Amino acid sequence: MADVLTKSTDARKMGLSLKHVEYGGQLLQQIMDSSKKMEQLHEKLNDMITKNVEDNSRYLKLIDVAENQIKWWDKAKAWY
Repeated sequence: MADVLTKSTDARKMGLSLKHVEYGGQLLQQIMDSSKKMEQLHEKLNDMITKNVEDNSRYLKLIDVAENQIKWWDKAKAWY
């Protein structure tokens, strides 16, 4: 779960660094969207843990989305 928040922070930092790059517009928006999604996933996971949600399928769905976001982020770093 910490990895989601770390990747979100990294994505936001990279996105901000692209603000002044002429070709960074589309990639910048995608990075910032990905960062926001990862932050929301982190919040949802924390909320579920706090509420002692026992339905593992709900966790697995969020983890799957988080893993996909992390894979996308790793590709985005390569484009940068």
